[in-house]
Amino acid sequence: MTVVNRRRRGRSLRKSRRLGAATVEAAICLPVLVVVWLGAFELNQLVTLRQQTQVVASLTADKVVRSLRSFDFIENEVETIAESLGLQDVQIEIVQVDNQIVESKVTIDFASNSPSNTILRFNEVSSTCYSYRKKEN
Repeated sequence: MTVVNRRRRGRSLRKSRRLGAATVEAAICLPVLVVVWLGAFELNQLVTLRQQTQVVASLTADKVVRSLRSFDFIENEVETIAESLGLQDVQIEIVQVDNQIVESKVTIDFASNSPSNTILRFNEVSSTCYSYRKKEN
């Protein structure tokens, strides 16, 4: 074998070693990147559902303050609005804490409102809002 052929063969061995190292690195990093991507997607779903429950709780508190209707009527009205937002299994609880303070708690089921429930395992997302209701004359 000539000197030139030995050099060429040495280059091809180094090149194949570099390709093998890149394959091993990809095999190690790719599953980690997929898990991180799925976790970010699920976390985004959780934050979105949390914001939606806060909006519905705030809407419930606003309805309680502005309306003199019964709590059952307000719960049904807000449940209809929440369903129009795309939320399923909405539970609204309005409690008279004090003579003037009203607690509005909204709870939704995470599994039924998330398109995929793969990584994060939350049962429910809830939000509570307190409102000050004037005394009825």
